[in-house]
Amino acid sequence: NTYTVEFQASRACWLLLKQSYHPGWHAQLDSQPAATAMLAPSFVGIQIQPGQHRAEFRYEAGSLRAWLRLVGLATLILAGVAEWQRQRWAKWAASLRALVARIWQPLLPRWQQWTAFISDCWRTEGRWIAAVLALALLAGLPTLQLQQMSGHDALEYLPRAVEFYRNLAEGQLIPQWAPDLSSGYGQPFFIFNPPFIYYLASFFHLFGISLVASLNLACLALLALAGMGMYLFARQFFGRAGGLAASAAYMLAPFTLVNLYVRYALADYSAMAFIPWTLWGLHHWIGLDQAGKKQTWALLTAALPIALIMLSSNPVALVTVPAIGLYALFLARQKRSWGALGRGVLALGLGLGLSAFFWLPAMAERHWVKVSNLLTGYLNYRNHFVYLNQLLHSPWGYGLSLAGPEDEMSFGLGIVHLALLALSLLLIQRLRNNAHVKSLFWFFVGLLGLAAFLVTQNSIWLWDRLPLLQYLEFPWRILALAACATAFICGFPFLVMRHANQRRWLLAALLAGLVITGMPHAKPQGHYAITDAQYAPAVIAETGIAVTTALEYEPLWVQTRPQTPSPPSRLLLLSPQGQMRILSSQLSGTQYNWLLEASAPVHVQIATAYFPGWQLTIDGQPHSLTAQAPLGLMEFSLPAGAHRVIVAFGRTPVRWAGLAISAGALLLWTLFAALRQAARP
Repeated sequence: NTYTVEFQASRACWLLLKQSYHPGWHAQLDSQPAATAMLAPSFVGIQIQPGQHRAEFRYEAGSLRAWLRLVGLATLILAGVAEWQRQRWAKWAASLRALVARIWQPLLPRWQQWTAFISDCWRTEGRWIAAVLALALLAGLPTLQLQQMSGHDALEYLPRAVEFYRNLAEGQLIPQWAPDLSSGYGQPFFIFNPPFIYYLASFFHLFGISLVASLNLACLALLALAGMGMYLFARQFFGRAGGLAASAAYMLAPFTLVNLYVRYALADYSAMAFIPWTLWGLHHWIGLDQAGKKQTWALLTAALPIALIMLSSNPVALVTVPAIGLYALFLARQKRSWGALGRGVLALGLGLGLSAFFWLPAMAERHWVKVSNLLTGYLNYRNHFVYLNQLLHSPWGYGLSLAGPEDEMSFGLGIVHLALLALSLLLIQRLRNNAHVKSLFWFFVGLLGLAAFLVTQNSIWLWDRLPLLQYLEFPWRILALAACATAFICGFPFLVMRHANQRRWLLAALLAGLVITGMPHAKPQGHYAITDAQYAPAVIAETGIAVTTALEYEPLWVQTRPQTPSPPSRLLLLSPQGQMRILSSQLSGTQYNWLLEASAPVHVQIATAYFPGWQLTIDGQPHSLTAQAPLGLMEFSLPAGAHRVIVAFGRTPVRWAGLAISAGALLLWTLFAALRQAARP
């Protein structure tokens, strides 16, 4: 299991060991640990600098094998004891079976109902769900290469995910501070940047998958979620064939593919996955076609997707939540019921409440960061309106959005989508006996028209008068709503078709058209040869990697960025008189714990940017921190003697308020579920 080599390298290169790559391979270069990487096609390698070196590769199976040996030994011992005490254990087992039977007997009818429901769903929906997942796999095939795809924001999400996972590993379940950004001086990035995509990538990373691969798997999972949500929503109006058509139209919508493969804007892409789930949940909860059947979980199916949109993308949430409100109002008007409107308001309020731990501090504290940078230069919203002809036809490209009509990326709604829209407009008069679906069709046509209006320069007067809307940066982000509307409308012709053969032929033609027009675009322009090791926390701090275009989440106190990375100790003595010694230190990303000894009162600087939430205690007593201009680094005064100094990043009152609201919303839903359960006969 060990390979050792001594060699001379004349230039920087890779040393390749021709053994199949596995995370269990560990390497040392000149007696120092070296990060391993998978080299094409599937071998082990490490990076080498010029000079004389000694390298050692060793395969270590990890701790699981040792634990399995212990389990095997324990099982053998337990088997012997069981054989020895067979009669006594048989009596205990009989008593345990009787106890389980008494507990299980009341639950058995409910279990039988659930198993029958799941079996029936699989029998009726199994092949359709499999078709949705197959289409998601087809559209997301490049993600299975598990390499870093290129795109406008491709080099920003990996360091963000690294910082997020570092917080989770250090016990911060709701990360706020990114300690290695801004050359290691830190910034409150996760207070303002929605966390969902990083939670999802971290989930895959927990299983030992690299963060690069985890982000790819997260993208594929989100594509499948988007397809399933649209299928469930459209199916209840257009049948299973219409639901599959709408699902395919959404997953292969040009703007869906633009967000994933051109922009690599994973936040916006994540939010798009939950828009159809929100519509389906609201319809299910308000009960347009299920009057009086308010199930226990129906409220959560409406509220949770709203919360997930809020936790996915600030810009998409800003335009989606009002659209969700319009849809709830539409459903209530269809039922002509104030109770239905109240249920819609309750679902919207619960969704906002569940996500308040994020959006409330992000809104309330945005004046403490340089978010106004989003309104200047290239990012100004006036540079990114779309021309009407670009919605009808826009050449595919991997470049940037530019001022004027010569954009290097596509804003087209899709040839197949527009054709189905035109066909639906021709067929709408044939639908006479279903006023609900007819009005729903016109609602989504209106939503499409509103989105088209807002992305063109005809609406610039509205943008000028709504300051919050200007933070979208790119008006064409509203095309997320247009993609959802056109995909839903693609299912409408299936409702008009009377015969099964007509629906099958239409579905085959539609799927073929979507695959032919969409699949050539369902791929990135290329891939980057990037590994997690190249974006380790220390590398991020040392190289000053930036994860936003305008540095908009840098604290306002930082007027001039430090020119060198933060020192490992993070302490600098500023007083000309006196001396200070670090007797011990324990440092994490959000907490510094020192035992310091000063020969006289001294003034100390911490190589971390100040932001509200940093708290200082000396010997257990709170003390004030100040921010030094123009670098914005924290400073404090230390009395003479030995002192325990702890500096930790905590929560401000508004952050506590957001967390309390989210906890209260979760408690509200729990009480609602309990009351509904108690009310059942």
